[in-house]
Amino acid sequence: RAICGPAARKEPDLPRPHEPTEPVLRQMILEDVTIEALAVAHHNNPRGLFVSHDELSGWFAFDRYKSAAEGDLAIWLSLHNGGSLKQNRKTGPLRRISLLRTAVSLTGGIQTSVLRGVLTQAFRANGLAPRLLMAMPPERLSPWTDDVLTSEAKQAMVVVVKRLKSLRRLKTP
Repeated sequence: RAICGPAARKEPDLPRPHEPTEPVLRQMILEDVTIEALAVAHHNNPRGLFVSHDELSGWFAFDRYKSAAEGDLAIWLSLHNGGSLKQNRKTGPLRRISLLRTAVSLTGGIQTSVLRGVLTQAFRANGLAPRLLMAMPPERLSPWTDDVLTSEAKQAMVVVVKRLKSLRRLKTP
């Protein structure tokens, strides 16, 4: 005899599947980033990070998300030495992060007149200015060209990036 109705649709009791694990984001190049996000990204990429700003004047706007008492400037100053970075947060995917050694490089462009305005005496006094390596190419106008990057140049760049990614990480003492 056939069973009809809701009883016929009952599925057998199967074990529940395991919750999937969230994939780790391997992100080496960051742009606009908070210290909290930087700590998580560095935890996921222990070989180091590259922070790139098209316009560095925004990077000089420390503490835009926090009160002055919780400032990020001191952390950026200590990142220069490759020291440790420890954070404890009440919420978030990684509530406790402890990095014994950091490797964070920062690059970007800024006009000299803007730099004069943002690199204040306070930044000179607290040691930020001496930590910056500034380079300014000679002013030279390049003629406009419609040339595109050759496939050989593109391939050479791919080889360089692959070689950099294959470098082995130094053991911490």
